[in-house]
Amino acid sequence: MSTALPVTAPPLDETALEALCGVAPDDRVGAWQRAQELAIDAAAPRRAAAARLAGATGRAEEATELLGRLSDDVDVGVRLAATVALARTPWRGRLPLLATRLDDGDWGVAFTAAQGLCAAGDRRGEPLLVDCLQHKPLRLGALELLLELGAPALLPVAERLFSGWFSPPFEKAVAALALARRGDAAALTHVRSRIAQRRAEERPLLLVQVCRALPSDGPAMLEPIARDTADYLRESALLALTRHDHATGVEGGHWSRLQAALAERAEDEPATAAELLGGMAEIDPVRAQLLITHYLDFPGELGLAARQLRLSAHLRELCASEVMDRCD
Repeated sequence: MSTALPVTAPPLDETALEALCGVAPDDRVGAWQRAQELAIDAAAPRRAAAARLAGATGRAEEATELLGRLSDDVDVGVRLAATVALARTPWRGRLPLLATRLDDGDWGVAFTAAQGLCAAGDRRGEPLLVDCLQHKPLRLGALELLLELGAPALLPVAERLFSGWFSPPFEKAVAALALARRGDAAALTHVRSRIAQRRAEERPLLLVQVCRALPSDGPAMLEPIARDTADYLRESALLALTRHDHATGVEGGHWSRLQAALAERAEDEPATAAELLGGMAEIDPVRAQLLITHYLDFPGELGLAARQLRLSAHLRELCASEVMDRCD
């Protein structure tokens, strides 16, 4: 007898699903059981929802086991959802499962697996990322990931893109960062120029990447933006500078400024505030706990984000020996 639930099961309530991803720690087991039920559903969208829920509510061993099974599903949407969920977990067991998906027959699934490996400092996805440069929809993402990995294969591509008259601005921006890191003065000038131009369409990308690619020169480029309350990318600059402070072990005062920006956005722009809170928790999960607690009962996106981050922190503490954010 099949263990699948009826195909005629009612549609999923996305709001309820998001709420389950942020249940109180004491209610986690019930949410996890719901993920297990959805995972054996006959309808692919419900199995995909199971992946999202399992990644958010499962302990290390149980989550990786269920997500590993869903990542091998016959339906590409389910495989993609499971691979995304695996990439977002902090569990060491995700890495071999992501490496397996590099051979998936779907480029989107394989690229997502490479993305998750790259985020952990695992270079096994590098050859696939080089292949992705030939696929236009994936090219920019592949360029950014190869930049983060410091892949030597990026340099000849970067030289062609930077010198090309008709190179897309986003791709040329990544190329300039790669060449500037190598010491190319013209590329460094290009990066500085484009960051200084508020209307440059590739400016948000540069703000995210510049401190990682150019740790000596990047912070000085972002400081004026972080101080300008009228600049629409001020919070992005503060996040990048705070991430740089954390990575280098320097207390630059950006955390407190980011905390103030979060408080400013909390009432009028809860979606933006939720993104800021998530970014701060990603940078320093321990330091962010007081902020998460403060915003738990806020309505809308901010409160939901805080509750999901609380559950994530609880699971990290519960399965501390299985946490491995990076392997390098």
